[in-house]
Amino acid sequence: MKKIIPSLLFFIAFVSCQNNQYTLQGSVDSLTNPGTYVDSLFLMGDSGKIGATIIPENGKFSVSGTLEKPVFADLHMFCRMQEDTYTRLIPVVLEPGTLVLENDTAKNLEMITGSPLNEAITSTMQGFVGKRGEGKDDEANQLLCEHIIAHSNDVSSVFILQMAMAMMPEEKVIELINQCSEEVQQYQCISSVKTRIEKSMNAPKEGMMFTDFEVEYEGKTTRFSDYVGKGQYVLVDFWASWCNPCRAEIPNLIAVYNKYKDKGLVVLGVAAWDQPENTLKAIEEDQIPYPQILNSQSISTDAYGIQGIPQIYLFGPDGKMLKRGLRGEMIEKAVAEIFD
Repeated sequence: MKKIIPSLLFFIAFVSCQNNQYTLQGSVDSLTNPGTYVDSLFLMGDSGKIGATIIPENGKFSVSGTLEKPVFADLHMFCRMQEDTYTRLIPVVLEPGTLVLENDTAKNLEMITGSPLNEAITSTMQGFVGKRGEGKDDEANQLLCEHIIAHSNDVSSVFILQMAMAMMPEEKVIELINQCSEEVQQYQCISSVKTRIEKSMNAPKEGMMFTDFEVEYEGKTTRFSDYVGKGQYVLVDFWASWCNPCRAEIPNLIAVYNKYKDKGLVVLGVAAWDQPENTLKAIEEDQIPYPQILNSQSISTDAYGIQGIPQIYLFGPDGKMLKRGLRGEMIEKAVAEIFD
């Protein structure tokens, strides 16, 4: 009997391992345009690379492994077209079974068959693409919502939530995320977006009072309130020297400054995510005449829920935000409504 027990334990472990095994396979030729070659592939999960890098053979690939539970991952395909190279990502739920990656050429959509969660994603995405093609965007978005609610406790919702993030208002995205399990919410691609949206939703909005912040640079403390809420209209530009769109807006800001400074307009630059020496060099290169708050890094952007720059705001004399998201001709138009 003592000799049988180890053998029985080994058999149970072997069967368990087999039950948790997945194989992902497919033809790379069906996933790329003519003239494009796939040099290698690998799977990347939330915690890092899964398994080894795979080199396709005769246009086909196969990768296998074991797992304790279904995991959401991206299949990274390193593609080459003549002298150009790029990486293509295809989402997949790794779960037990033989998963087959195919291309729905009619809808230009990659799909994975062979397991319940992947087939649920494929079904939702086929319906979504179909409704979008018919111009029925609301119905398409409803399909995403229905999937997330039905699969709130499994990782197939990770990819569908990513689609929802690109298609729906932030408030709706947060509502959907909050309906999902903790496991789903802990995926970095979900948690980071949730944090960003919550910061944005809690940030000052038009009609609200400004949020103050302070920055240390060369032993001196500068506060946002040194400029805003002092009885003048203030146009504020959150920018960085390395940001080409930011630099492109500077001539517009200088023109508005020169035109309206004698009428009481204050223009203020707030350098974010930038090294002071680089900011100072850009100020000299672009001949910026208005004052700057240097070295704010993420202090200023966190205060205003800013995720991308440039961001240009207009504040009233009392410190209330009048406009945000100003760009190009919108800048002078907003100021002209006040002074002209």
